[in-house]
Amino acid sequence: MTKPDIAVAMREIERVLKPGGLCYVNFVSVDDPDDRPFCETAPARHLLKSERFAKREDNEADAHLRRFEIVRKEKRLIDKAHGIGRFRQAYVEYIARKR
Repeated sequence: MTKPDIAVAMREIERVLKPGGLCYVNFVSVDDPDDRPFCETAPARHLLKSERFAKREDNEADAHLRRFEIVRKEKRLIDKAHGIGRFRQAYVEYIARKR
């Protein structure tokens, strides 16, 4: 998602979640090495109206969770086998409780 789209989505999560409710969200990290654009036929390109995923600094997404208690925050660096190759993903995930 683009950064403006992420802000809209996070406001909607906040709006619909009951006080005390939990949400799980993750954000692609700037440390994610995959910078390839989506191919022309990729659904993400058309749905998100973006060429690639937006990346965030480790604490950048905290601003979206000001009205939440962050229960867990973890940066994940994952190496995965996929088909005949391997790839790395980096993201920051949150579990947060609405106040």
